[in-house]
Amino acid sequence: IYFLIDISRSMEKAEDLQPNRLAVAKKEMKDFREGLEGDYEFAIVPFAGDASSYYFVPSASAAAFVEAVDELNGDLISEGGTDLTSAFIGLKQMMDGFGFHQEEVNLAVLLSDGGKEESFAIDRQALRKAIDKVSKLGFKVYALGVGGLQSTPLVERGENGEFSSYRKDEVTGQTMYSMLDENILKSVANWGQGRYFLFKKAGDLGAHLTSIVEENRQFKEKRISYQTVSLRFWFFFSAIIIFFLGRGK
Repeated sequence: IYFLIDISRSMEKAEDLQPNRLAVAKKEMKDFREGLEGDYEFAIVPFAGDASSYYFVPSASAAAFVEAVDELNGDLISEGGTDLTSAFIGLKQMMDGFGFHQEEVNLAVLLSDGGKEESFAIDRQALRKAIDKVSKLGFKVYALGVGGLQSTPLVERGENGEFSSYRKDEVTGQTMYSMLDENILKSVANWGQGRYFLFKKAGDLGAHLTSIVEENRQFKEKRISYQTVSLRFWFFFSAIIIFFLGRGK
């Protein structure tokens, strides 16, 4: 299970989810991992205007995963914006560098607000091409929208957590706002043969992720069952042919 987590400024500074979008997403990721039963490997690809392909490589250690989630913050990526294409390029680089089990169920879970109000223009053709590269390797892509459907100002806070000011655009000096971009996230899920979910309240993310894991686990078990039945049938069929050929001689 590969988490592609948006750590852009809009995720850190938008407070339509309390205390902010990124903090809520991090808590839900940790709660989900700690509550998941079974043997799973997790990886994390944080991204903003660029992605970190080696931040947290596939590991079955729940403790290491939780520690890596705790350390996620906007300062990890110097390039601003929300580049969804970079997230999937980073995922592919991690797969190329550390390998993956193609016979297993491999999931890419994107957590992002979509970057609707940011200046970075999304090249949909390049994004789809990047998603296609991981989809062709058997990955399913799920997108979870983190944030509200209403435009909200980006907030600056001091070290003590007290309100300092609203974040201003460096060029215009106007207060910066952010609103969840469901359209692009739905497209991502559609291109990746997965589904889109809107994160609305505490516990939503864990519930969605659990259903995703169970759904794909059942799909794998069903597929293995079909393969087993098919092999038995052909073995039996071949044995009958051999038997009658032997009698003919």
